[in-house]
Amino acid sequence: MAEREEGFSVWLSKIIKLSQEVSLPVLHIGHPFTQRFIKETSPEGAKFNFVEFFDWSQPLSWCNNIKQDDMLFLVSAHEGYISHHSALDNLPTRLEKRFKDVSRIVIYPKQNVQKFSPFKRGDKIFMP
Repeated sequence: MAEREEGFSVWLSKIIKLSQEVSLPVLHIGHPFTQRFIKETSPEGAKFNFVEFFDWSQPLSWCNNIKQDDMLFLVSAHEGYISHHSALDNLPTRLEKRFKDVSRIVIYPKQNVQKFSPFKRGDKIFMP
């Protein structure tokens, strides 16, 4: 469901760019719906390999696919977001323990924040 999150195309394009810069394909381990979306929306020349994953009761069961020189991206979501899955809540910590020597990046969907107006000269920001 990550493909339904706001900002999905932004971080996907950054991963693709990084993949092209280092001349290595991206191995996506995840749901076939997300994989199909990636295939349909990725620019020509983006290199992906896909492994379908369904076993959310064993979220680290795909670990045998990870090699020492890989860069691991985990897309997770906070509670209340479309793609949130409780099995992923502590996964960044578990990955850090299991893959101490593997580069890891955790991506969270864009959060909606209310617009704020910056302080202007003369605004009283401290109250006595």
